Amino acid sequence: MIFEPGEQATLEGDAVFEGVGVHSGEPCVLRVFPAEADTGIVFRRGAASVRAEPGNVTDVSRGTTIGAGGATFVCVEHLLSALAGAGVDNAVCELDGPELPVLDGSAGPYVSSFGQVGVRAQGRERRCFSVKSLECFARKDAVMVASPSAEFEISYLLRYDSPVIGMSFRKFSCSKDSFGRDIAPARTFGLVSEAEALRSAGLAKGASEENVLVVYDDHVRPALRFSDEFVRHKLLDMLGDLALAGGAISGTVFGVATGHWANVEMARRLRKE
Repeated sequence: MIFEPGEQATLEGDAVFEGVGVHSGEPCVLRVFPAEADTGIVFRRGAASVRAEPGNVTDVSRGTTIGAGGATFVCVEHLLSALAGAGVDNAVCELDGPELPVLDGSAGPYVSSFGQVGVRAQGRERRCFSVKSLECFARKDAVMVASPSAEFEISYLLRYDSPVIGMSFRKFSCSKDSFGRDIAPARTFGLVSEAEALRSAGLAKGASEENVLVVYDDHVRPALRFSDEFVRHKLLDMLGDLALAGGAISGTVFGVATGHWANVEMARRLRKE
């Protein structure tokens, strides 16, 4: 994973993904190419090019959007999580469509493809960021805390009024294998009670039970892959957003009922932007 100190890496070859955008409902094609050391993760559409870093985040309301110069790239967090989990520091991500394809709602398809393509070291050390002292910020009932540590670890406490989701807690420590097995397959989720309002706002047009865990009053469809799949997906999102820092992280990060806004703010603080 990129969160551990070591050599920068990129993909051995190209990877292509096709699907629909979860919000736009429109077809999207994403091509991910190798890149030179110190490139970072760059998103490209036509002549527009935007580097994935906290200062380029333009929206965090229903996913993480980056943009610059009028070009936006919507819902980048699952891809960033998969690249980080695969240990990929440098890549060019070319997008044809309004947002990244949601695929099955998880980072699993990305991880599987990157495993087939392969990853190669680039002989240059990645940047390292350390939590020097206790960091804490909050918004209403949501709290995020970071503390110094020699190694990287994240944890999350999920709290929802929904009896189907309820409360759950999980930790994650760095390991490429455990990420692909324990975190990447966890899918995004949404409450059916919110669906009408989202679609009225022009969102979730591509959402279905093929790419979202749909939470009803007393059940969820499709069936869960893990008993705690909801909190695992929160960790997936957190890893993707923290990858915006652009390097290894020494420290522990703990979120309580937080979302993309807190993850991105922590990545910004790590970079000291």
